[in-house]
Amino acid sequence: MGRTVLHTRGLRLEYLSLGWNAIAGTAAVVTDISAASVALLGFGLDVAIDSLASLILVWCFWQEAHGSAPSKKAEQKATLSVGITLLVAGLYIVGQAAHSLLTRTA
Repeated sequence: MGRTVLHTRGLRLEYLSLGWNAIAGTAAVVTDISAASVALLGFGLDVAIDSLASLILVWCFWQEAHGSAPSKKAEQKATLSVGITLLVAGLYIVGQAAHSLLTRTA
């Protein structure tokens, strides 16, 4: 299987992921507004961070699929950016969990 086919599949999967994230994130934020739930707000924020990581991957895949492979430095920036977004999501979840434990709230 050629690289072009793999890049096309990768792009399709990322577009599907972005579409799903848009639906799930919107539903979480709308539901959070009516329920005032910190958990739903956290989920919506996590979806936004995941979407940012997906957009970075779309940028990389799109460049490679169109023949202008990103430089090593661009790939390193993309990898670092995705890692940072996922780290932020993890820290947010840990922070919310710690807050709930310390304040003994549901």
